[in-house]
Amino acid sequence: MDTPRVDPKDAYNTAVAAVLSDRRKELRMTIDELTEKTELSRATVLRLLAGQRDIRMGYFIALVRALDVEPSQVITEASARIPAVVGD
Repeated sequence: MDTPRVDPKDAYNTAVAAVLSDRRKELRMTIDELTEKTELSRATVLRLLAGQRDIRMGYFIALVRALDVEPSQVITEASARIPAVVGD
């Protein structure tokens, strides 16, 4: 049985979203607090953290600043979460 391939863009977006979501939970920050700090809409923050929307650079910077985490740390952690089934 062939293993389904995952689009690398989707895999990275999902992994980055998971790292950011985990950081929010680690800080015990509510979605409303994160929304206030990022100045993004609640719906946008929810979609970004769920991996349902691509995390554009502006959103990424707003989130890492609000979550007080280094962008490089998020990328490193997300890269470690990427499944081996990512296609070429």
